[in-house]
Amino acid sequence: MINKVLLMTTLLLATIGVHAAIPVPLQLVNEDDKAESTAWPVVSPLPAPQGLRPCCAFGYDLHAQVLDMPVPFYELDNVVAADGIGEHRYTDSLLLGLVNLAGIGHEHNGIVYTSRGGFIDTAHVRDTADMTVWLFSHLLPRLGQPFTLRLEDELTERHIVFNAFTPPETAGDRYALAAWLAAHLAFQLAAWHEIAQWYGFESVPGFSEEVSAFSPEDLYSNLLGARIAVSLILDGQLATSEMYDAAMNKALYQALMQLGAKPETITRFQFDMLDGKWWNSQRRVPEKYLVLHRNYDVSDSRLPTPVPGEKAVPLRLSLPHHWRNYSLDTLAQLQLRPGSHIPGIAKLISLRWLRLQVIAIICRKWVNIHSFIKNLHQNFIGGCFSDPVRGICATPLCIIHFRIHAAVNMRLLRILPYSLRRSLRVAFLYARFISFLFRINTDLRISALSSA
Repeated sequence: MINKVLLMTTLLLATIGVHAAIPVPLQLVNEDDKAESTAWPVVSPLPAPQGLRPCCAFGYDLHAQVLDMPVPFYELDNVVAADGIGEHRYTDSLLLGLVNLAGIGHEHNGIVYTSRGGFIDTAHVRDTADMTVWLFSHLLPRLGQPFTLRLEDELTERHIVFNAFTPPETAGDRYALAAWLAAHLAFQLAAWHEIAQWYGFESVPGFSEEVSAFSPEDLYSNLLGARIAVSLILDGQLATSEMYDAAMNKALYQALMQLGAKPETITRFQFDMLDGKWWNSQRRVPEKYLVLHRNYDVSDSRLPTPVPGEKAVPLRLSLPHHWRNYSLDTLAQLQLRPGSHIPGIAKLISLRWLRLQVIAIICRKWVNIHSFIKNLHQNFIGGCFSDPVRGICATPLCIIHFRIHAAVNMRLLRILPYSLRRSLRVAFLYARFISFLFRINTDLRISALSSA
């Protein structure tokens, strides 16, 4: 172990163009927090991921339209093989992101069908891996200190708030705790991105991303990226960004093979079998209902969306919520705050992952308080929505496995008209009643997946 540390340190000091000693040990399912960890050399805090990897709409040989006008001579293949995914590049610049969008970069992203993981979107895998690495590089030097990381807005202002706490005594334990906490937060950011896309967020202004929101393969792919990144971090593959890129090249291929990656012909065959059920080959990107089947589950313990006819045992991926005596949810939170990108929403909310400090987000343009109460009743009493477009948070926000904290910040409520304040109070009283029925502060598991 000591020799490996010395070797890593020597490589770090001797060269920038470091390449990882591959294959890397991948731990996609093991969460042993009792194992001894090593504090490897780590690159200095990285710039935030800025590039725009093109998220793949579900389907293949896709055509496009702009302003409802078909784009001639354009076709998106959207299918890749495990051995044709190109070379990973940490997306730390907008220019690199634009190169990726143009399809002329080092990476070749697309969808791979696997027997144990269903459809895998390599762009989602890479995005969450990069986000995990970025968070880790900033978190490790300040573990235990209170600080905030501000990310670019996605409908809301996104703040990652780290709380003060007493970190583990040994450097190895601090290293491991930072790795798991980074992955925990990176997946939350990925899940919020799906919600933001559904409600109109656009990375490129004027180009709708609703078609990609909650696509069947999305969040499982994101979770895979988080697990890969943790494996690389714990194996000491983050001494330089070049080392991380090289390790990610091999690790992504290994993960796809471990999941039972199939050749491109099989991926296309599976797409054909689901045409008219999960997607509509007659529609064009970015039409929202090109994708007909979506998975609104945002849990970080998940199986892939089951593909009809697949006999292989699916691989469950998960992230821990506790590491030894530490509850990750109490160490840091993703906080979503109203910003300039949410016109019309009353500025009274501060959302935390798995804890809704205010249970209603009121926007007169989308829904009134009475329809919200009706939707709330249907979700908790056993109703199910076939389409989350009804209501501001009918499915994507209500299906989150959350604990209800029906607390109202009355000082902020004073900015609202009296009639709206009264309706809000009714909504909160109703929420408290429903919470009592289902044991308040326990997880309310609501499955509102759209039917094919």
